[in-house]
Amino acid sequence: MTKINELIIDGVKTSSFKCEILVETRPQIIVSSSKTSLLEHDGISGAIVQSNRHRRLIEKSYHISLINPTDEDLYRFSSLLN
Repeated sequence: MTKINELIIDGVKTSSFKCEILVETRPQIIVSSSKTSLLEHDGISGAIVQSNRHRRLIEKSYHISLINPTDEDLYRFSSLLN
């Protein structure tokens, strides 16, 4: 159905449901504890990305609305969240 702001949860796309699912992101900025650096070399095409494996994941919260879902849609969606 709706592919704008589509989420993929455990390989299942929100657009694959029969009901319409609206996904809204909250306007918040979370900065990780360390930065990823981009190392470029003059005269050579490409770049090396160096990242810190000990950096925490950036958490994002979403507001998800199911529009006129059937019981099957509710069960299928809630099973993805468990």
